[in-house]
Amino acid sequence: LAREHGISVTDVTNHLAWARREFRAAALDALREITASDEEFRAEARDLPDALAAFQALIDDGVIAPA
Repeated sequence: LAREHGISVTDVTNHLAWARREFRAAALDALREITASDEEFRAEARDLPDALAAFQALIDDGVIAPA
């Protein structure tokens, strides 16, 4: 990516870290909006990494197409 975009590896790492933080914040905001209680939100937030990994596995296996 660094070579392709003409930036340093450190810049790529920093951009990816920023994107992960932004995605996490947006995902948690959306999750908070659709859960009925703080307890439900915390439980769903704990399960989110496993759900994302399962979703990625479906993409990797060709079961679903990436957006």
